[in-house]
Amino acid sequence: MTVEGQEPATGATPPSVGAQSVEPRHSVYQQALGAEFHLLDPNLQKYFGPIPHGWVGSGSGLYAVAGSRHRVLRPVLALMAWRHILFPELEQDVPFAITNRPCGDGSLSAVRTFEFARRTRVMEDTMTVENGQLRDRLGKRRGLEVGLQLAVVSGGLRMTSTSLALRVGRLRIPLPRVAALTLNERTNPTDPTRQDVDVRISTPFLHEVFRYAGTFAYQLHATGGVLVAERKGESGDGA
Repeated sequence: MTVEGQEPATGATPPSVGAQSVEPRHSVYQQALGAEFHLLDPNLQKYFGPIPHGWVGSGSGLYAVAGSRHRVLRPVLALMAWRHILFPELEQDVPFAITNRPCGDGSLSAVRTFEFARRTRVMEDTMTVENGQLRDRLGKRRGLEVGLQLAVVSGGLRMTSTSLALRVGRLRIPLPRVAALTLNERTNPTDPTRQDVDVRISTPFLHEVFRYAGTFAYQLHATGGVLVAERKGESGDGA
């Protein structure tokens, strides 16, 4: 799951969209949204658009809230934290950072860090598009898959989960939809160099069980490196 001072921190200018052998023709978000991508706020088009070869996207900010208020879920969330999926803490004003990296196969990998008072938590994922649908594979081994439906709402991006599955190597095992995810991301109304994100996970019985929401700025950085050759999680088991 990935979500503005868009000028590169290096002072360089990223190659233009569509430059031959420099960047993918379309980002995973463009592929999933199709023509609707152009309805996004221009600042969000920069964030959700393609990252040029040899560049990464990085952002940082402050989340007003991050975590779960349900103590009963802490053992499960602690296991998911070890897998770099979710976490059991709940705090306010949590410093946050994200790094987006394009992969050689056209997917997009992200690492998110949350600096809680007593420890740092990490969330990892890789997004791909399969049969026109955005799929987000979560965790260190990318073993938990969430299918996502995208829509543009008043210039912002809304994602809603449509399916869950466990990935073990190349085997995909559908899971019951025990939880639903929604993400809303938009340009900050008072500062167009920043963007607001609100991610919520809910269940039928406990309602909202996990949330992080706040604001961050995002930039592109030239690395001079090469694209990641392939997605993590193509082999191995579990999340």
